Amino acid sequence: MLKQSQDAARLYEEGDAPKKAAKIYIRTKNWTAAAPLMSRIVAPKLHAEYAKVRTDISIYVRVCLYISKSTSATKDWTTAISIYLSISISIYK
Repeated sequence: MLKQSQDAARLYEEGDAPKKAAKIYIRTKNWTAAAPLMSRIVAPKLHAEYAKVRTDISIYVRVCLYISKSTSATKDWTTAISIYLSISISIYK
């Protein structure tokens, strides 16, 4: 299914339908393909959805860096791994 979605998105791009392509890329979590299309889209709802996901990922990265630094000081790897997993699950639902 994922392969078909990516193919469909690429065809939408070629057919000058960036909004439909971006929707698919966002739904399939293909951020690198969605990013260049966002400048061609004027739909506020789609921009809001994309921004929310990007913000969540940014927060995730900052939290992971913080946990990494604190774990190296405390050596509490079990807690760090459980926090990483819980954050990953909540962001990528």
